[in-house]
Parts: sequence; structure tokens; C-alpha cells
Amino acid sequence: MSDTRGRRDFEERRNVRIRNLEDAEERKRRESAAAFDRNAQIGERFYGGQPILVGHHSERSARRDQERMHNLMRKSIEADEKADELAAKVEAAKSNTAISADDPDAVQKLEKRLDGLEEKHTHMLAVNAAYRRFLNDPTSLDTAELSDETKQMIRSYRPDWSGGRPFESFELSNNSAEMRRLKERISRMKIIDAADYGERQFGGARVVDSKNLNRIQIFLTEKPDFEFRQKLKSNGWRWSPSESAWQKMRCRAAFEQGCELVERHGGAS
Repeated sequence: MSDTRGRRDFEERRNVRIRNLEDAEERKRRESAAAFDRNAQIGERFYGGQPILVGHHSERSARRDQERMHNLMRKSIEADEKADELAAKVEAAKSNTAISADDPDAVQKLEKRLDGLEEKHTHMLAVNAAYRRFLNDPTSLDTAELSDETKQMIRSYRPDWSGGRPFESFELSNNSAEMRRLKERISRMKIIDAADYGERQFGGARVVDSKNLNRIQIFLTEKPDFEFRQKLKSNGWRWSPSESAWQKMRCRAAFEQGCELVERHGGAS
């Protein structure tokens, strides 16, 4: 799953999402500016505080213009607010450090994160142990295998309650829980990576395990009827124009489900 094509496809999908968000933000900025400018153009008719002349033939037109100005200003503000939301999504997408199962290098990244958590856990235990020794013998800290910064932290540490320590039990427990979660996730992903679900044919239709794309794909010879399309969508399958296939994240359950759907619905109208 970590071949060049898979990595390239994953990065391209990520970049396409960011570009689409940026384009949508720009459209909303233009929409907001256009509505604001149009509002200003209409407002020139009321330059100098010209009041609405009640009973005059211009009253209806003037009130209509004011309503249009109000609607345009609201539209400008709403579009600008939507652009701000999209800008936040762009930044979130760019800075997102979550590791997606769709990433061909997910296992390696998760293992690296796990290494960091294990190092952190070892450090917290070492600091707590050094702190206990320090309470009984302040000179013990001089020979401790800790950085000068950590030693200074221990010397200046003042617990909020009797029996406190630099790293409390809940911090160690939370870190341990996260390590267990990552280990379980890595184990599941390795099982999926190692599996080979192969390919099954149903007449002209095929269900294929595409490991390099991290997808189970359904290839049909004809466009499926409405009922079949709805069934696919409701089960999480999405049409990929670039692959000319219906596809879903790769796992054994997805492969078996794809086979069942194609066999039951015949694959085409």
C-alpha cells in the first residue's frame, strides 16, 4: 500500500481538497465584494440624505431600492462570513496532523508517533522517580541522567497537595491509554495491509482489491439502476470518475459487502 502511486494519489486527493476549499473561499469573497459594490451604487441615489418623498411618484421606487440595499448588504455579510469559515477549513486542512487510514504511510507514521509516546512515558516515570529520591536526598539529583532543565524543574516543583509529583497518575494513565489505542490501530492496519482479498467476477462485473489505492473497487459494465446506486451510496460506496469504479476504504468487510451487493443486484440495469 506504500508504493509510489498510492502515496501520490493520497497527496493529490489532499491537495485537491485544499484547492477546492481555496477556490470556494475566493468565490465567496468575490460574491461579497460584488454585493457590497452594488449596494453602494444604489445608495448613491440617496446621497446627501435625500429622504423618501411620501406620496410622491418616486416613493415606491425609493422603498424598493432601500429593500434591495438591505438584501445586498445582508448577502455581502453572509458571503464574507462563509468565506471566513472556508478560510478556517483551508488552514485546518493544511495544518491537519491526524493520520488517515487512507495514507499509504499511515503505519510508519503511527509507529513514529507511538515511539514518541513511549519516550514520553519513560521520561515521566524517570522524572517522578528522581523526584522521590530528591525528597529523601537532594544531592541525588546531581548524578541523575536528566537534562539540566528537568533537574531545575524538579528542584522548583511545589506540589499542590501532599503526595503530589511532577507527573500525576492521570497523565501517565492517559498516555498509556493512547499508546494502547495506537498499538491496536497499528495491529489492525498491518493485518489489512498483509491481506490479499483478490478479485471476484460476477458476469461482466468485478469486485477488486486494489491494495495500491487502499480501496475495494466495483467495476460494472453498465450504469447501475437507481435502486442499486442508492444501495451503494447508503453503504458508503462512492463513484470515482477517474477510476470508473465504485469504491470504498479497503478491508475484508468492504470486499465481502461489495461481492454481496453485486451478486444480489446483478451489477447493472
